[in-house]
Amino acid sequence: MAVLDPTTVKLRLHGTNGVDVRWFGAEWVTDAAIRSLVTKALGLLVGPDIVCRHPCDGSFVALGAALPDGLLLNVHVSAAGRRSTGVFRKQLIKFENIQAHLANERTWLAWVRTSLSALSVAFSLLTLVGDSRESWLAVVLFLLGSGFIVSVFTAFLTGWLRYARIRDVLMLTKREVPAHFHRIGVRHQARLMGLLFIFLTATYLCAPSELS
Repeated sequence: MAVLDPTTVKLRLHGTNGVDVRWFGAEWVTDAAIRSLVTKALGLLVGPDIVCRHPCDGSFVALGAALPDGLLLNVHVSAAGRRSTGVFRKQLIKFENIQAHLANERTWLAWVRTSLSALSVAFSLLTLVGDSRESWLAVVLFLLGSGFIVSVFTAFLTGWLRYARIRDVLMLTKREVPAHFHRIGVRHQARLMGLLFIFLTATYLCAPSELS
């Protein structure tokens, strides 16, 4: 059996150290196969336009089975290829930050539970409106129930906006991360819930027999 001599070409993509691509038997290897080998060696998706240049004279070199052994080429990828590589990089960053993503999702679920708790309080207060014997108490209970319904929407929206912002920040590199993440604060929600709890406590103390 004849031993085929390998052909090795070193490729450098955007200033990297270089990747060796090797094949045997140039007369049996198609140009499409060489292009596929180069694409896989550089970690690119299938389809982007690849331009190869000789580092010495800058001349263009066509990818094909006729490439000589030991050739060094600088590889440039089209914009479509760079976008594909960027998508892969973002997915890789997401995998590396999986614990942060899971913590962000748990925080979002906590906001959802807070919204559901506020909704149950609102329904309880609105149910007491028809049972109250004092007109002023019925009005107060209705206003409190309506306030808790408003807090349901504000809590849900605040939690979602914060979750979406942190999710986007986790996909960025360290240099791209903005200060304070530019996320919505929780001061408005804390003030709303605090006022509702204060009014609810005052209402309970003023009419203990009605709410017991």
